[in-house]
Amino acid sequence: MVVAPSAPPGYPGNGASLSIGLSYLKKRGFRVTLGDTIKYALNRWFHSATDEARARDLMNAFLRDDVDAVWCVRGMSGAVRVIRLLDYDVIKEHPKVIIGFSDITAIQTAVYAKTGLPSLQAPMLDLNVTPNDEVSLSRFRRDMDMALTILSGETPELKPLQDGPFPRVITPGKASGTVIGGNLLKFLLPQAIPEFRINPEGKVLFIEEIPILIHRFDEYLVTLGMMGILNRVNAVVYGEIPELQQWQVGGSIVESIIDAARVFNPNAPSFMNYPCCHGGDQHGLNTYPMPLGINVEVNADEATVLLKEPLVE
Repeated sequence: MVVAPSAPPGYPGNGASLSIGLSYLKKRGFRVTLGDTIKYALNRWFHSATDEARARDLMNAFLRDDVDAVWCVRGMSGAVRVIRLLDYDVIKEHPKVIIGFSDITAIQTAVYAKTGLPSLQAPMLDLNVTPNDEVSLSRFRRDMDMALTILSGETPELKPLQDGPFPRVITPGKASGTVIGGNLLKFLLPQAIPEFRINPEGKVLFIEEIPILIHRFDEYLVTLGMMGILNRVNAVVYGEIPELQQWQVGGSIVESIIDAARVFNPNAPSFMNYPCCHGGDQHGLNTYPMPLGINVEVNADEATVLLKEPLVE
C-alpha cells in the first residue's frame, strides 16, 4: 500500500514522479493499493491529512492481509505527530516493512522501539525522479532494484556506487550490529520521548540529513553524543550530507563528524558518503537503500555494508 504519512504527493512540486514510481512497481509485478492519503485531497497545512487520518491510513495498511509492505511517497514533516496515535500491538501482530526515509524515519524509529520490526530507508515514490531526465530515471531504477532485492529476502553487500559520491573513511575497521537511525533530526526527536527510546548498545548507527547549516548539524550530532548514543554504538555510517553555504559560520560537515568521532567514540569504525538519502546533484537524489532493524557488518575501509540476515522472511 502506498501512503503519505507526512507531506502530500506533489508538495512541493507537481507530483509527476509519483506516476513514474507507481508504474515501476507495477512493471516489476507488484499489486499496488493506494491509501486514503493518496486517493483523496485531505491536505491540512503542509501535511497530507489530519494527524488522525494519516495514522488511520497507516493502521489500515497494517491490518490488511493483502498488503505486504507500506511504501511512503515523500517525507518533509508530520510523522512525529502521528507516532502517538499508532496502535503498536496491532502493528506487531501484523508485521510489515515500512519503506521511506527523511521524515519517515520518525515512524520507522517508533515502530522499531515499540515492536522490534525492521524497515527500509529507500526511494520514495514521489520524490526521487526528475521526469524526462534519463540520468534521474536510471538512478531511480538502480536504487529501486536494490530495494526490491532486499525486500525479496536477499542479503546483498551494499557497496559504493560508480556514479555515486566518493566514500570517506573516518575511522577504519570492521564492526557488526543491528542498524538504527536514519535522518538525524527525525531520529533524534523520538529519542527525547521515553517510550520511543532505543537502546544503542552494540548497534550500528546510520545518519543522514537534508542540506543543512553546519552549526545545526553539529548541535544535533553532539546531542546524540551527550544522550549516550554515539558512544555506545559499534559503528557509524554517514550518508551523503549536503552542506548549505548561506550563513556559513566556519567549519564543515566533515569536520563536525570527525570531531564527534574523536570526542564520543574514537574506536568505532565509521565512514561517510553512503549514497542515501538527501545527497545528489542536478539529476536528483541518491537513495540507495539502507535497512534498519537487522544485523549488518560495516567495513569502513571499503565503505561497504553487508546484510547478515534478511530483512523479510
